[in-house]
Amino acid sequence: MGAPLTKVFEVQVGGSIHQALSKLKHSWDLWNSEPFLIIDPKHSQKVDELLSGTFHEMKDVIKVVTLDKVEELYNHLIADKKLKKEFGL
Repeated sequence: MGAPLTKVFEVQVGGSIHQALSKLKHSWDLWNSEPFLIIDPKHSQKVDELLSGTFHEMKDVIKVVTLDKVEELYNHLIADKKLKKEFGL
């Protein structure tokens, strides 16, 4: 087995949210990695339910990020890159 994983991401746009959380919990248990779950905003309620129940141990450590926030970050990074290029940085 390779080096321990420090940050682990699951991008969940289809399929089982329960399975995605199970994978993240496994890596968290095994390596104490920082779990990130990327989801469609419409699945927020289901994730909240699972983090209040089955996966309650992870509630305070997991970062749940919606796709719209990922898109917002991407747009900011592109704008930053363009400005740096404009300034010759």
